[in-house]
Amino acid sequence: MSLKGEILEKLKSVFPSHVSGQSIAESFGVSRSAVWKAVNRLKREGYPIEGSPRRGYRLTAPSDLLTRENLLPLLKTRTFGRSGYFHHREVTSTNDVAKLLAREGCPHGTVIVAEAQSRGRGRLGRSWLSPPGAGIYFSLVLRPDFEPPLAPRITLLAGVAVARAIQSLSSLEPKIKWPNDVLLGERKVAGILMEMEAEADLIHYLVLGVGVNANMDRAQLPESLNATSLFLETRTTHSRCELLARVLYELESLWDELLSRGFEPVAEMWREMSFTLGKIVKVEKKEEILCGQAEDIDEHGCLLVRDQEGRIHRVSHGEVMHVR
Repeated sequence: MSLKGEILEKLKSVFPSHVSGQSIAESFGVSRSAVWKAVNRLKREGYPIEGSPRRGYRLTAPSDLLTRENLLPLLKTRTFGRSGYFHHREVTSTNDVAKLLAREGCPHGTVIVAEAQSRGRGRLGRSWLSPPGAGIYFSLVLRPDFEPPLAPRITLLAGVAVARAIQSLSSLEPKIKWPNDVLLGERKVAGILMEMEAEADLIHYLVLGVGVNANMDRAQLPESLNATSLFLETRTTHSRCELLARVLYELESLWDELLSRGFEPVAEMWREMSFTLGKIVKVEKKEEILCGQAEDIDEHGCLLVRDQEGRIHRVSHGEVMHVR
């Protein structure tokens, strides 16, 4: 762990009390000047630290910034978030940054996270509301060795991972709307956007963008969005670092499952959490509107819809709406 990370852990361990700069320097075998520089770097990153000439340094509030220093003590993955981790105060979109890094050759499992996004994106060109410090907004770079037609499975895998993470850290029972929305009740709490660069038979990289509404209040989530947050559902503030660490753990576990046992175990988890299967749906594409019952997903993650004439349609894209 870096000196900056060690100092942060020390301040957390004595919060809300002070610890002297001299004591920190002696603990880690460094100079007072090195301590001062490290503390100032932490302050620039947004940590709420105050200093007193007589009493030393202290955190003025618990820090839940999604920095590497805050995340590492909670992270249980082998690769995801460890092979590369980039934290930003604000970006246009974490997917934008991830694609640039992927083109430059960043390794599989690299994570890009931001405290806020100015132009967060969802599926079908929609925007994703990303107020600072209230949600988790991150992208994961993946470098699979399967062919492009199998890539849509990863969106479903991510939905299961996010739902399992929410379930493990709360009493909530999330459901998944095909292909990429995680719901609490009938309101969206998380969304997934997968983008890739590929040739006909080769994926150069996948970028998996994930947004989770963690601690937004109602003022930050207008009624028109039909969205909710973990805070609104539980009336409890949730640790974003714990949530991110858990989502990455679930993603890596399911990725390993996919590679070792194929898609079916992941698909079965998705079916158990599905909000879509068994529902009458309307699928809007550019050229047609399909109505029917959502019956299953196939080995590629496509939705299978049976129309009124009994014909099965394989839906790989389009806007899917549940018909009441």
